[in-house]
Amino acid sequence: AHSATRILLQNGFRARNVEIRSRKARLAYWRSIASAGFHDFSELGWMKCYDSPHVENYDYIGPYLEGGLAALDSYAVYSSSMACWSAPAALGGARYAHSATVLKDPTMGGQVLLCGGFSDVLGPPSITNACVLYTPGPALTACGAAAPGAVVSLSALNGMTIARAVHTATLLNDGRVFITGGVGQPCDAGVPASACSNAQYNVTSEIFSPGTGVAGGGAFVGAHALINARAFHTATMMGNGKILIAGGRNSLDKNANRGILDTAEIYDPIADTMTPAAPMEERRQNHTAIL
Repeated sequence: AHSATRILLQNGFRARNVEIRSRKARLAYWRSIASAGFHDFSELGWMKCYDSPHVENYDYIGPYLEGGLAALDSYAVYSSSMACWSAPAALGGARYAHSATVLKDPTMGGQVLLCGGFSDVLGPPSITNACVLYTPGPALTACGAAAPGAVVSLSALNGMTIARAVHTATLLNDGRVFITGGVGQPCDAGVPASACSNAQYNVTSEIFSPGTGVAGGGAFVGAHALINARAFHTATMMGNGKILIAGGRNSLDKNANRGILDTAEIYDPIADTMTPAAPMEERRQNHTAIL
């Protein structure tokens, strides 16, 4: 008997019908990657050179090495009236673990801001600060028809102030977007200093202001830093307009808690302040938080 694994992931992954036959085989893949010094296997007692928090599931490894996983460079539009999808259309660059936020500014209302993310599934991190804008088109006319709308890449001057993935992007009441946390792009050779950080988990925040910046494509400016660096967290707008940031993980307490956080903090966009909030009862990452 064996446990066959098939991978089918949305949010930027594609599977090519690859089976990994056993847990033993998957562990062998983990060991081979660990020996290259890229990934964090401290929970298994292995040494590490770079903690790569974007791959932590055994089942990712085998399909990738067999050519079974790839980051997607496409988008599709869903029609709720017809209960079906459009055909895929080019996104302008493969990415996953990015953010996607519907804008409501009068000059850009209805557009979707997509920012950051990884452009590769494994290996040394390839994280971007680039953003694109999706402009909706007419309603979908038939299932599988061409995707309506268009995607425009923002220029380099309109990119985030730092590269991020598994961050959050929360729409504020005034139409701006508050972006915080995530994992960062190491400052390796060839990476612009303006887009990288040697901090594994980002403590920085920034705000996107629609309709400003280069050619009115919006501008990113720094905002108050987090109290605790974190990724895989939630950032939820509350009724008073402030943002509750909760949970996630960072590189602290990895031996005891694998870096998973119970801490929370509150961002005030008017005063541009960050204050501690009561901790959660449990440590959480990749969770949900809904108003």
